[in-house]
Amino acid sequence: MKQTMFAVILFLGMSVSASVTQAVTSCPTADLTVINGVCVPTAAATGLSDESVMAVVQNVLNWLLYIMAAAATLAFVIAGFQYILSAGDEKQAESAKNMAKYAAIGLAVALSGLVIIRTIGALVSGDTSTL
Repeated sequence: MKQTMFAVILFLGMSVSASVTQAVTSCPTADLTVINGVCVPTAAATGLSDESVMAVVQNVLNWLLYIMAAAATLAFVIAGFQYILSAGDEKQAESAKNMAKYAAIGLAVALSGLVIIRTIGALVSGDTSTL
C-alpha cells in the first residue's frame, strides 16, 4: 500500500512540475544560446569544432596517411642503408630486401584503405564529384 501511494504521489508531483515549466527566452551569459527554449553552450564555450563528423574523420585519416608515408619512407631509407652496408652478406641483404618489400606492402595497404574509405564516404554522402 505504501508503495502504491508513493507511486501516485510521485506521478502527480512529476505531472504538476512538468506543467509549470516555462521555456527560456534569454540566457544569463553570452556563452549560451537558446535552442528550443533551453540554454545550450555555443561552440566557442565548449571548445568543440564546428566541422562535420565527416570532415573530422577525413582529417584524422589524412594525418594517419602522413604518418604512414613518413614511416614507409624511413623504412625504405633504413632498408637502403642496410642493403648498402651488407657488403655481400646474403643474410643482411635478404633482410634489407624484406624490409623494403614490407614497407611497400604497408604503404599500398594504407593507400588502398584510404581510397576505399573515401569512396564509401563519397557514395554515402551522395557527393560523387570527388570520386
